[in-house]
Formats: sequence, structure tokens, C-alpha cells
Amino acid sequence: MNNLNVADYSKFEHEMNEALRNVALEIRSVEILDLVSFIHAQNFANIGDIVSSASELYFKPGALQFSYSGDVILDWFGNPQISLDLELHEAGVDIFFELRIDAYCTEIIFKHAEVNGRPMSVMDDLEVFQQALRQAKINRDVAWLGTLEWSKIFRSAVQ
Repeated sequence: MNNLNVADYSKFEHEMNEALRNVALEIRSVEILDLVSFIHAQNFANIGDIVSSASELYFKPGALQFSYSGDVILDWFGNPQISLDLELHEAGVDIFFELRIDAYCTEIIFKHAEVNGRPMSVMDDLEVFQQALRQAKINRDVAWLGTLEWSKIFRSAVQ
């Protein structure tokens, strides 16, 4: 996969950062030593489970996936940094990117993006990208309304 020009894709990366903020916070809640050991020992299924669990409240099932690759930057004098290769698949849009997490921030680095099998164009595909990202995310308001509706049904069945 070719790295994309970061300057050209800054709008995409900014929107992905916003969309993944809560997922990154969920991943950050995992003990750093566990993440480091999973990556070091190549226990990628464990990391996949963590990513899946972290994203289930924010993205539709299967939309955000771990790509079974990650890295750790851990030295004596710096902040530990975890990087995970992730994929977002929705509505014909396929985005391959790296999520970097450290103690103070998260960062998205685009690696490759396609729309319907062709490379994504910065000029033409921003709206398609935004729509796919909206579709991949769980609409929290609708989910909350669904919960309220089920509670009404449950209460009426109990009475």
C-alpha cells in the first residue's frame, strides 16, 4: 500500500480523528502493558477483540476492523506509543489507516483509500467519504430511542 500525501488528505484525517476519538479512548483504557505484550507476542486476535469491543458502541459491526498489524514505540525516555493498522469499510469506501495512540493524543495516518475499487480522489470523493463515515457510525440518538421503545414494550408486557 502506498502512503498518501498527508497534506492532501488532512480533511479526511481530521474527520477520522473526530469519528475515532471515543474508540481511541476505549483502547487507551486497556492497560498499556497488555497492549504492548499482545503486539510484541503477535497475539493479534486479542487486539482485534479489543478494537472490536472499543468500536461496538460507535460503529456498525464489521465497519471498523483491525488489520492484524501494529507497532509499539517504547523507550526509556519517552512516551509509549501504540500504533494499530485499521480498516474502515462502508458503502463502497475502503480506508486503510494507522491509529497512533499515546498518553496525550491520537493521530490518524492514511495509508490507502478506495471508492468502489478505485483510488480515492481528494477533490472528488470528500462527500462520498463523509457519507460513508456517517453510515458506518451508529446513530446514538436512534439507538437511544430504540432503547426507550423496548422499555415501553417491556413495561406493557409486564403489566
